[in-house]
Order: sequence, then structure tokens, then C-alpha cells
Amino acid sequence: MRIFIYYILFFFSVSVFSQKDTVIQYITYKGLPTKKLSNAHFYQVQTKESDSLYKMMQFKKSGKLMWVGYSTTPDHKNSKIGQMIDFDRNDSIRSIRFFNKQGKIHGKAQAWFDNRKKNYEGRFINGKREGLWRYYHYNGRIAQQGFFKNDSLVKAAYFDEEGNKMPSCMECRDNAEFKGGMNKFRREFRKLMKRVSDDISKRIKSRYQFKILITFIIEVDGKVRYVEVDESLPLQNRLTIINGIKNIEGWQPKIVHNRKVPSYFRIPVTLTKDEQDFETF
Repeated sequence: MRIFIYYILFFFSVSVFSQKDTVIQYITYKGLPTKKLSNAHFYQVQTKESDSLYKMMQFKKSGKLMWVGYSTTPDHKNSKIGQMIDFDRNDSIRSIRFFNKQGKIHGKAQAWFDNRKKNYEGRFINGKREGLWRYYHYNGRIAQQGFFKNDSLVKAAYFDEEGNKMPSCMECRDNAEFKGGMNKFRREFRKLMKRVSDDISKRIKSRYQFKILITFIIEVDGKVRYVEVDESLPLQNRLTIINGIKNIEGWQPKIVHNRKVPSYFRIPVTLTKDEQDFETF
């Protein structure tokens, strides 16, 4: 049994079916187009609305809408324009942003946590934060209020989760961290995937390949929640992964702009049966 696990902390996107002015592209977890549905983790629907305007909608493989926006070309990465809306796992709006003709974020921007409390609000000028910005704790109270000039923080006030003013900002933690280091988490993850691979090998004697995407959220209290596994894997094995990841304890939440915020993790995994030994990232 060989298992190749490619570890990534962020996500993106998508091959091809078309009608008159609509194209559907399949996208890998790396954001690359693929013609194989089995390699895709997302799909993107592009609808041509004029010679220089395309409506773009990206979905998870399960069909959940991730975001919708507009582009001046079929390749939206550097040509976004107008309003772009991101959605969370509950199908609620996660953020609203606007892009100018140069493809840069421009104008009012705001975002919400999955509990529907405000996350942040402010304004961009040509891709850079300008003027008053407010960042909020997960409970809805103000965490940081500051003024930006040319994307640099000039002046700010900080508040704790109870609304009390703080003398300085909490020390930032750019991403959720695992006590003992990420290598410790990887060792626990390897053990979990070994159990899954051994179980699959007992039931499937012929050669096989499963390409799955595992996603989960590290909440502000350090707990693992909302673990999702691609449905291509048998239900029994999906439940083993979901429960196993939830039981790996030791996470510390991300801290940015003087507040703890949820972190989103994605782990692409390829399970392949052959003559070799178990391998992982």
C-alpha cells in the first residue's frame, strides 16, 4: 500500500464542457485546470455576458457555491472586475469585495465569521488599505480600530474580547499552530491514514486509486470542527478520518489584528494500492 499525501494550507481551483456562452472547467486543489473529473476538487462555471465581461462561479465538487464574481477575460486571476462575493460552508456570505478595471481590490470591503458576526470592514484604494479599518473579535466586539495609509498601519487602538482597551496588540500568530510543531501533527495524521489504508486493502484486493481532499477548521478555541472528506471514499473510511482528525488535540488558534480567528486547512490525499510500502508527506 502506498499513500502519497500532499500537504497544503490554502486552496484555490479548475476542464471542459460547454454550451453556447458557458464553459465548465474542472480544477485541482492547486488551482490548475484538468480534463479528468477524478483529479478535480472544484469546478468553475464561466458565462460570457459580453465580449469583455465574464461571470465566474466556483463550486466545490459537492456542488456548494464557493464564490461568484466577474472578469474581463476567461482567466479571472488577474482580470477580476466589479463585485466578488465569497460564501462560507453554511452558504452565507463570507466577504464582499470590489475590483477596479486594473483587477485590483478597490472600494469598500467587509467580511463575516460563520457565526454571522462581523469580521472586518474597511476600504481599499488600488489594492491597498486606506483610512479607517475595524477588525472584530469572534464574539462581535471590536478588537482593533486603526488608520492605514498606503497599506501601512499608522495608528491603532486595541480592545479585548470584553471591550476593555488594551495597551498593545496581542502577539500575532500567522496561522494555527500545533503544540510540539507541525511534524507532530503530521505523525498523528500518518497514523490515521495508515489505519484507513489498511482497512481499504482488506476490502479491495484489486488495484485502486482514491484522490480525496480533506478540509477542516481550527476554531478560536483550538478545537477542530467541520471536517469534510470527498465522497469518493467509502463512508466507513470517511467517518474514520473525520473522527480521527477531531481527536488530534493540541491546536492553538491563529491570531491576527488582535483577535483569535478560525483557520482553514486543506490536505489533498492520494491513496494508491501497489507493491510498495506506505509513504506519506
